[in-house]
Amino acid sequence: MKEEQWIQKYVHEQLSDAEREHFEAQLKKDASLQNKVRDYENMQRAVAHYEKGELKELLRQTEATVTYGNGRRGWWKIAASFIVLLGLASVLWLQRGVDNKALYTHYFEPYPNTLKPVVRGAGDAKDMAFLHYENERFEEAAQNFKELLEEREDNDVRFYYALSLLGNHNFEKGKIELKGLWSSKTRYVPQVLWYLGLLEIREGNNEQAIAYLTQLLASSSRYKEKEAEALVQELGG
Repeated sequence: MKEEQWIQKYVHEQLSDAEREHFEAQLKKDASLQNKVRDYENMQRAVAHYEKGELKELLRQTEATVTYGNGRRGWWKIAASFIVLLGLASVLWLQRGVDNKALYTHYFEPYPNTLKPVVRGAGDAKDMAFLHYENERFEEAAQNFKELLEEREDNDVRFYYALSLLGNHNFEKGKIELKGLWSSKTRYVPQVLWYLGLLEIREGNNEQAIAYLTQLLASSSRYKEKEAEALVQELGG
């Protein structure tokens, strides 16, 4: 396979276990490949927002960038160009439906760091964990959050530990952590319900996904309200 095919299949979870292990080994030691994977994931998110009519607001808010060659430019320019090329094909693709894993990829994005603003330079261990998280170095973030939790239990930190696991494609462990947080005292209960719903979609458990999303919609939170309503309708709830 060409490099582009490896990246696409990796992001959409279409590699075999052996292929994924091989690709992740290359990913760990190749910074350029890491950037390309991150860029492709960003473009997928941009397309998702475009298809939900949210791209303009996303572009206004984001300051994220991607790297190509020796220069940098806003990833939104890359995404916008990609969208133009995608055009009608993407709309038709959505209309005919997607499989559950593709639906998960379509909606999943890491939750922003709202717990502790990162202090650049001389920060503490929590700063380091969130710095890794914000830069999507999820394997390192997960290890840092795990070490923090070994020192002191904190449900809000555990939420970001769970999200780091998901970002590193450790879905089973991430799901276990989120389930443990579901009935706990954390400010992130609506977010926990959203991500649990997405994980159930990924695994093909549509009825359980609808149950989580319905609980989210029944809560006082407005978090992901439109997206949850769309998913429940799409899943037949």
